[in-house]
Amino acid sequence: MFEAAVIRSNLVALRRALHREPEIGLDLPLTQARVLAALDGLPLEITLGRELSSVVAVLRGGRPGPAVLLRADMDALPVQETSGLPYASRIPGAMHACGHDLHTAALVGAARLFHAGTTDNVIPDEAEFAATVRSFSRESRERVREESLRVVRGIAAAHGLEVDAEFREGYPVTVNDPAETAFAVSVARELVGAERCVEMPHAITGSEDFGLLGEHVPSAYLMLGACPPELDPFTAAYNHSPVAAFDDSVLDAAAALLAALAMGRLGFRRT
Repeated sequence: MFEAAVIRSNLVALRRALHREPEIGLDLPLTQARVLAALDGLPLEITLGRELSSVVAVLRGGRPGPAVLLRADMDALPVQETSGLPYASRIPGAMHACGHDLHTAALVGAARLFHAGTTDNVIPDEAEFAATVRSFSRESRERVREESLRVVRGIAAAHGLEVDAEFREGYPVTVNDPAETAFAVSVARELVGAERCVEMPHAITGSEDFGLLGEHVPSAYLMLGACPPELDPFTAAYNHSPVAAFDDSVLDAAAALLAALAMGRLGFRRT
């Protein structure tokens, strides 16, 4: 934690720079450039994405052994920020309202620690709408697929309409591996204290591409509380809100946790 505290100011500066100039989608040249600059000088093998602005940084050890993957989101949301923060988004219609700027800065910190249109009153000839479906298991998703298509087609038939209904597969359900979760919780409790580690009583219906990793390797998804101290976490604006605010003083703890998880999984004990 001491090493993480030392670099906190750098991580805060990076996070706020990312927050000022958010980018949406898969083309993130400014974000990619800032991440590359922050990683400059570290003994990493850097690979850039061809079809998206990803950054893959590989640190190779001196002997054979297991591998660890740490990943962060970098994209922003199509939200007009109204937070009033001095480092609020300068890009109209784009905001880091989901904390991906924090996520990216924390992972950069871990890398450094690891080496120390609508119109009213119109009835159109045709219309289309989309909905998001969330589920807690692959089995329930399959049932929702069948039932939702049946319901939509039934409603159309009842009103004498024709309908084209399609169920598009999105991200798979994110399910934490029990062993990896227990490991992650033990590391977090040791690092920041048991009183700061809370097990969520219920699953949440977030949509996460992290679920793709869980289909290939045992994985654990942790959430980091970053509510500003002057706000009540139970009433503060949630992720994706145009007035969402995040406390960047948590960055040193976040970076230290990510580094400790990787080192612990590779067999190194924290001293």
